[in-house]
Amino acid sequence: MRLPLIGNQPMQDISERLYYQIARVWISSIDKLDFTSEVGFFADEVKAVISALEDNDVSTAFMVQRVHLSMAFHRM
Repeated sequence: MRLPLIGNQPMQDISERLYYQIARVWISSIDKLDFTSEVGFFADEVKAVISALEDNDVSTAFMVQRVHLSMAFHRM
């Protein structure tokens, strides 16, 4: 996984580790969730992040991810 938007290598490493840890939790919890809804939430997140990045708004892209992560946490 490559995180070129993060200019600090230690922060890239930490972010990558956290991503994979969170992904494992999500995968292990998916059987308790509505898979179709989860895919929809994920698609919405990706669209919003892409839109923000196309506008060169990195701050909003990170905020979108933060909000979606929070919502996923509450659904679990």
